[in-house]
This record gives sequence, C-alpha cells and structure tokens, in this order.
Amino acid sequence: MGFFTLSKMIVAILAGAASREIYRDQIIGPMITVFFATFLHEIIVYALASFFWGIEIGFYYSLEKLFLPKAIAHFILTLFLYPLFYRAEQKQFFNPSFK
Repeated sequence: MGFFTLSKMIVAILAGAASREIYRDQIIGPMITVFFATFLHEIIVYALASFFWGIEIGFYYSLEKLFLPKAIAHFILTLFLYPLFYRAEQKQFFNPSFK
C-alpha cells in the first residue's frame, strides 16, 4: 500500500463522515469539501514523504506551489462537474433498472 492509497483512504473516511452534514443540492458544500479534502490529502502525502523518504522541500514552498494550486483547481472543477454528477445521480443514471 502506497502513500497515496493511505492518504486517499484517510481523506475518504473523513469526507464520508462529513457527507452527512453537507446539503448535496447546494453546490458550495461539496466545493468546500473537495477543497479541504484535496488540501488534507496533499498535506498527508507531504508528511509521509518527508518522514519516510526525507524529502527536504520546504512546507511553505509546497503550500504555495503545490497544495493551494491543486486545491483551487479541484474547487473550480467541482463547480462544473458536480452539477452533472448530481443530476445524473438524481435520475438514477448510475443505477439503471433493467426491465
């Protein structure tokens, strides 16, 4: 199991726990969740890589050049993709019933 798997598993558990408190029909809740989930994922990967591999990239450099741009990009992508997935889920596109 790699760093990314462990990191994504931790973030998925936390996002699943937070999903009960988010209004899914309003887009801002999922957007904020995606932003923080991406940010947390990157911090966990950074911490694991620093601890096990001894990578010596500064935290603030990583924050400015890696964490925030990726979190902002995912935040913006959620604005466009979430409504499509939400509508598809409401129409049960992902769970078709065969008759």
